[in-house]
Amino acid sequence: MKRAAAVVLAALTLVAVSGCVTRPSRVTSYYTLDYLHDSEHTELRQDTPFSASVHVLDTRIARAYSRPQIVLRGIGPSFVYLPDHLWGIDLSETVANLVQRRIRAHRMFEQTTREFTREEFDYELRSSIGSIEYVVFGGTRLATLEIELSLIRMSDETEVVRHQVRSESAIQADDVSVFVAEANRLLLAEIDAFLSKTLAYLTTGDLIRDDYDPDVPDDIEMPVAEGRTEGVGELLLPSLGPSQNQPFYTIRSLDRDDERSALFGVPIALPAGRYAVNLGSGPADLQMSLDNVEIVSRRRTVVEPSWSALTVDIVDTTRRPVRLRYDIYDAETGESYGGLLSSSETIVAARRVWILAPGRYKIVLNSRPFGTLEDFVTVTLAAGRSEELTVVVGLDEAGAATALRGAGNIDADDSGDPDAALSLSSAVNASFSLALDDQQGRRELSTLLVLDSEVETELTYEIFPLRYEMRNLLAVGLSAADGAPLRVTSDRFRLRNTLIYELTAVYGLYTRLDADTTLIGERLLFDDPTSYVKRHGEAEVERETDADMIRLSPPLMPLTLREGAGLSVQALRMPRFDLGLRGGLGATQTVRLQTYEPAGEEVLEGTVYSVYERGASVTDIGLEFSAFATVTPPWNTTITSTAEVFVPFREAGVVSFVWENAINVVLANNVSLLYRFSLEDAPEAEDRLVIQEHGLFLRLNYLFR
Repeated sequence: MKRAAAVVLAALTLVAVSGCVTRPSRVTSYYTLDYLHDSEHTELRQDTPFSASVHVLDTRIARAYSRPQIVLRGIGPSFVYLPDHLWGIDLSETVANLVQRRIRAHRMFEQTTREFTREEFDYELRSSIGSIEYVVFGGTRLATLEIELSLIRMSDETEVVRHQVRSESAIQADDVSVFVAEANRLLLAEIDAFLSKTLAYLTTGDLIRDDYDPDVPDDIEMPVAEGRTEGVGELLLPSLGPSQNQPFYTIRSLDRDDERSALFGVPIALPAGRYAVNLGSGPADLQMSLDNVEIVSRRRTVVEPSWSALTVDIVDTTRRPVRLRYDIYDAETGESYGGLLSSSETIVAARRVWILAPGRYKIVLNSRPFGTLEDFVTVTLAAGRSEELTVVVGLDEAGAATALRGAGNIDADDSGDPDAALSLSSAVNASFSLALDDQQGRRELSTLLVLDSEVETELTYEIFPLRYEMRNLLAVGLSAADGAPLRVTSDRFRLRNTLIYELTAVYGLYTRLDADTTLIGERLLFDDPTSYVKRHGEAEVERETDADMIRLSPPLMPLTLREGAGLSVQALRMPRFDLGLRGGLGATQTVRLQTYEPAGEEVLEGTVYSVYERGASVTDIGLEFSAFATVTPPWNTTITSTAEVFVPFREAGVVSFVWENAINVVLANNVSLLYRFSLEDAPEAEDRLVIQEHGLFLRLNYLFR
């Protein structure tokens, strides 16, 4: 029976996971360029064509754009081909045909042809496209076209008209078909601009080049070929030191009233122009500035680091983090850059990155003054380099730091550096209470002992662009009344697995598999003998009279599984506040093998029985949405909050939610006070209950090395 149950459980899990990862069928779209009769300018049409002939050659297309796939480009030299969006035409022939049709519509030449014949022509029209791109970057979407058209007089091989331009126009929707329509408009507008120059040449006989502005009559509304938007580029200040906690810097425009903040190592989109950048740790008068940083349209400006980065870890001789204040001074002038309490929690989450000018600095422990000759260490910082300083201190019997033992740079493989791919930490939480009651003065002492314990483990493994996170919680509650042996009153096992593929610093794709269950199942203990009956539908499974215990579920039951896949967004990232959002397709399964639930009472053969009905397993598929927030206010406190909403597709399904919060206050080295608070919807209950859970624990945190 156990083997069959395991097979059924594995099959249900496999079906659910495969349902989450099934790919929709791909649809390939094809695009063309149209002539657009309504864009003709009849005022340019000649009543009598000029007595000349012109041969329109095929358009030369730059090699990168001669493939069927439409080109998508962002900042910088790289681009991608869109595999599902293809030109359904030969651009070389189509563009030349559009030029020929435009010339004929304007009746400029007596003869216009695309065919090769033995007849000699008066002119030859040559054209080339250097680029035709769908550009998306920094919230900006553009259609861009680089085109050159020239008219060659064949009698002496002279270029008499030339029109060369790079044109771009903003588009209002992130849609390839909108891009194609706008590129189509730009192309015809540039052809018309070229033909207006050709008309001027045929009229005057003067050579017309790119700087010529044709004198078009006022009643003719020529198209605006270059529908340019204000240029947008990107600025990147490279990150130095651990990437998890990079600080912010300030950008101030020198051309307009605009100031904003950005994160080291994360590109930020800015309007083209000149900017001043303020960066660095410490007071404003000690910070660094970069003057006249120029942002060029559609280019990424990468600033060569003229600054340095410093991180300070304080540990004991067993390499456990020690919470101790340190201050940073300029070793030459004695100017203070400020101080900080080192982290005694997970180093990755609280490690401070100091941005400083190259030079020599003095790090002083225990709030001692700059001139102290005890508990200090010096470090020299070089431009573009990051120093990771580890300070080792001794501890007395009470766990307080005594004196500096050593300092230097310890290799990541030897120190368990959180910048390594694998990070693993764990914590033990315990809550204890003892209640004494003298039965309201009757001198009968009653005791109640309650012990709740938890073991939390967190594992992170990161190799860009993949990041795997595993979190599990094992909780056991014990109680004893009036000297009776300890009994297990609650147990819970929770597992969270998430895999993220980072597309950018903000966006990524995620997939997850979570599980919630109990380790020993559920039992009911009766103070007085009780009769009960278990049923599965109409069938009676078990009946017993005068029982002192009934088992409602076996180990690992009921089991709740959750799977999901979708889009992950780092919505906000501020020095003391992080907000992440996720949304996508999700599935849940509640497996209740051999699980029974109360279903009232019933009289059988003159005896009152408590009835327990076999629970049914439930599977739902729907949409899931999650929000994750981390707040780090002062006072050695960290607040984390997670909210999850599941919307099932089935009509009978009910929207459910879970909201979990944790407030952790550090008391001493590796010891903190943890308060948990959660709200969970119980949609299957008759009265639609909202379950509240509160817990206050003393927490001991430690890192695996």
